[in-house]
Amino acid sequence: MPPKPIIETDQLPGLGQTYAGVGTGSWENGVWDYKALPKSGASVIYDSTAQASYSYDSNTKELISYDTPGMVKNKVLYLKHLSLGGSMFWEASADKTGADSLLGTSSRNLGSLDTTNNCLTYPNSQYANIAKGLA
Repeated sequence: MPPKPIIETDQLPGLGQTYAGVGTGSWENGVWDYKALPKSGASVIYDSTAQASYSYDSNTKELISYDTPGMVKNKVLYLKHLSLGGSMFWEASADKTGADSLLGTSSRNLGSLDTTNNCLTYPNSQYANIAKGLA
């Protein structure tokens, strides 16, 4: 599948259909915290061709694409296959807890993590926390 963005909207009659506008969100319009998903009434669907997951509510016509623990596990397997160093998450505060945690799923599937201190120092930074190494 081409790497083009999938945008959440509340006016989508289904995949492959045209739409207009951006839907609601828990963070801002069109942006949902993972911990708020799936929304009540929505079904979670895994598309094996696209290797992607999303929720869709046929009553409200709302489609929201997002990663699930299964998706994160697949991504970690892929990055390990390519000998990449790790994974990244944009907003940790939006994660769920326990077995549904995306960060926890990534950590468990990556295996042993390098816990050594990094070598980055910015003693001349204008930001006190960065200059002191307390980022």
